[in-house]
Amino acid sequence: MSDRADDVMQDDLIDEPLRLLNEYEFCLGTLSTTIRIRLYKHLRSGKVVFKQSHFLKTPDQDAGYRTSVTFGEDEADALHLAKDTLTKYYRQALNAGRRPQENWLVANPDFA
Repeated sequence: MSDRADDVMQDDLIDEPLRLLNEYEFCLGTLSTTIRIRLYKHLRSGKVVFKQSHFLKTPDQDAGYRTSVTFGEDEADALHLAKDTLTKYYRQALNAGRRPQENWLVANPDFA
């Protein structure tokens, strides 16, 4: 999509315009639930925003991990951050001797 098409969304009545760049789908470790990560270009800042279908909540966490930083400078940076929100605590749980369970994945109610 051209920058000219993105410019169409530059309107004072349009708030937080995003354009879908890519979507990735995978399973985490031995879990069978499909996880999706979508990458969007924020049309005002130019940053790449990610949204994930699930959060990870292992028995060692109080709640499903949600990062406060949901964007990167480019697609690779944003995807790396999104992936790390899942793999970091999964690995910690494995290292603590936990056996992965499907209920570790908490659906993101804001992921449509």
